[in-house]
Amino acid sequence: AVAIYAARKNHGVIAFAIWWFFVALIPVSGFVEVHTWIAEHYVFVATFAWAIVLGYLWHRVTTQGNQEYASVITVCILVVIGTYGIMTFRRNFVWKDSKTLYAATLEVEPQYEATYHNALAFDYRREKKYDLALEHAEKAIAGNSNYFVSYALIGEIYMEQDRCDKAIEYFDQALAINDSYVTAFQNR
Repeated sequence: AVAIYAARKNHGVIAFAIWWFFVALIPVSGFVEVHTWIAEHYVFVATFAWAIVLGYLWHRVTTQGNQEYASVITVCILVVIGTYGIMTFRRNFVWKDSKTLYAATLEVEPQYEATYHNALAFDYRREKKYDLALEHAEKAIAGNSNYFVSYALIGEIYMEQDRCDKAIEYFDQALAINDSYVTAFQNR
């Protein structure tokens, strides 16, 4: 409604910014299914609308010579830049690597515990830290006993350790849950 009002009052830039904000949020709004664990990068695109609105307002105010409003808009711009700068600095610690990202997300979204523990297990397996990988894969199974991906991952870890009997046991468990899981079938 505000975008339509802004467009009718000949504020096309503000209407565009409002449109941009809501269109950019479509992937995380639930209207369109997005198969991703972490979707905060979609929100960053939507925040560009603030830059459009504040830039437009600053331009309008400074070209009309109204210094009082120009100072207010300048302060708003500096507050937004400062806030985003601080938030970005803080998020860099979370995005340091995949393990810190998964661990931080697990704290916020515990309902996806099995998925995140499995992702951590996969990362530790890739680094050949098999004890940690097995620990997280077992936590994934504890969180969801039907999580066939973790059974197959444990099988792959045992296979890399030349413990083929244990590997086959876990591949069989994965296939018992999902008989069309190709990874478990091929490795078995």
